[in-house]
Amino acid sequence: MSGLLILLRLVEQGVSIQATVFGRVNFDIAIALRELYSANPDALMFGSDLPSTRASAIFYTPFFTQ
Repeated sequence: MSGLLILLRLVEQGVSIQATVFGRVNFDIAIALRELYSANPDALMFGSDLPSTRASAIFYTPFFTQ
């Protein structure tokens, strides 16, 4: 079972999750967020891990203006 399917099952049971680190996944984020929201609209929390030392690109201020 994929990690996303496991996460969907947890969300359906009322577990809250933080949506972050979008640059380190190998699936379509928009689709995943829609599925998670459909499973439980109250489960999603958004946050940031910036500045992340594991990011593929270094953090710089223009990220906020793009």
